[in-house]
Amino acid sequence: MRNILSIIDHVSIQVENISSLLEYYKKRFDCDVLLENQICSVLMFNNINLDLVTLDQHPNYFAIMDKNASKIPILS
Repeated sequence: MRNILSIIDHVSIQVENISSLLEYYKKRFDCDVLLENQICSVLMFNNINLDLVTLDQHPNYFAIMDKNASKIPILS
């Protein structure tokens, strides 16, 4: 068994209304707002960041931290 597990840095999801969903998360959960604007907001939780983006931005995704990313052909 490995000693260290990989880390998911953040999850990004498309939403129809960033400001209303941002307000919901701030009221419902203990999190900090790292960034807030009309096309993207970033919420920081204890173990992960959550990006809220408008529907015309990039698709939903999650980002995994990898110390060997520079060795992956598609990323170099």
